[in-house]
Amino acid sequence: MVVYHSLNYTSQHHLGFHYFSFLPPSFVLITGFLLAIVYHPRFARGEAGLTWRLVSRSLRLLALFIALNIIAQLVRSPAYGQRVGVTEFFRHWQEVFLQGGARAGGARLAAFEVLVPIAYTIALAPLLLALAARWRAFLPAFCIGFVALCGWIGYHDYPLVIVKFMGAGFVGLLAGWAMRSPDTLGRVFWPATAGMAAFAVFGTGHGYTYSVQLAGSMIAVAFLCGLSIRLTRAWGASPAVRHLVRVGQYSLVAYVAQIGLLQVLVRPLGRPDPDSWGALAMFGGTLIGMSLLVELAHWLRSRSALADHIYRVVFA
Repeated sequence: MVVYHSLNYTSQHHLGFHYFSFLPPSFVLITGFLLAIVYHPRFARGEAGLTWRLVSRSLRLLALFIALNIIAQLVRSPAYGQRVGVTEFFRHWQEVFLQGGARAGGARLAAFEVLVPIAYTIALAPLLLALAARWRAFLPAFCIGFVALCGWIGYHDYPLVIVKFMGAGFVGLLAGWAMRSPDTLGRVFWPATAGMAAFAVFGTGHGYTYSVQLAGSMIAVAFLCGLSIRLTRAWGASPAVRHLVRVGQYSLVAYVAQIGLLQVLVRPLGRPDPDSWGALAMFGGTLIGMSLLVELAHWLRSRSALADHIYRVVFA
């Protein structure tokens, strides 16, 4: 994630998507996967309050998306496209909240766009998991139909990025529903490693197509999950593993923090060439700063009930 976003701030900003086209839909796919792992058994048991719990999280995520974009428009960063202003951001609400990836006058309408399909996936998860608990064939049939729809949208080049990202979320939901445990992915580590190598060759030329992005996301999630399992088994409770787990626990904080750090670093560094010392400084500064901010957030939560409450309201 840090490499991808750092490349977005270099003079060759297209390289981020060129080499990591699987990354943006991976966020939504992971969301669906974890939703099924955590909530499917609870829906099957008929626990009360689950629907409102997930819908409220979805609404808070949308509120965070709006707040971050208002701040971004006020900052007016020329390095990342936030130049349209708050009024234009809301005036183009259909493009922002229904299409995604839209621009106005050459400038991006929104930042942190992946939060929108994540929020929609979370909001729809209660309905899908409840139906899956009643009819076993429902979720596979729904996901196959939705992914086919996304492929059709991609083939005709319709500007519905949010819908296509939600397709990745529903695939993750289906995977989590079928597996029930992330440890299962540890068994496919070596095939996933071979898949990542194949994607490094094939995906750079065809990553713009929806099917390749989705396949790359599935392979990448399996690879990273399998790698994490192996690191945990090999290193146990070492400080490095504990920190990696912490970054995962505070992934939304890490995501917001690294964009903020890049916005700060790009002002003195400009948009450096990706093979320059400036780009390395941008990447290193962002990685270190993000790691420190994650640890700071965890430390503050452990020391202050107020900080813990604010974190839960905004990020949990």
